[in-house]
Amino acid sequence: MNHCSLSPFLWLLGKKWSTHIMATFCMKGVLSFWDIRREFPHVTATTISSRLTEFQNFDLIEKDSTWKYSPTQKLYDVSKLLEQIETWTQIV
Repeated sequence: MNHCSLSPFLWLLGKKWSTHIMATFCMKGVLSFWDIRREFPHVTATTISSRLTEFQNFDLIEKDSTWKYSPTQKLYDVSKLLEQIETWTQIV
């Protein structure tokens, strides 16, 4: 079977709350776990923790020594691509 190199990333985008949390990082910048928890009080702590770990694994965010998470340039680049896709879908 031919495996698409985008598959792992597309899998991440499709997971619950991924795009919402990504957008929050792009809009607000540096966030702590608790900042995200306050932003999405109905999302479980386990889900938030999982997304943060997954985002770190894809180099979308970085965690510093004070346990704050910063968006990377890669996250901003992905965000721009998603905005272009959204624009394209409105044209079609």
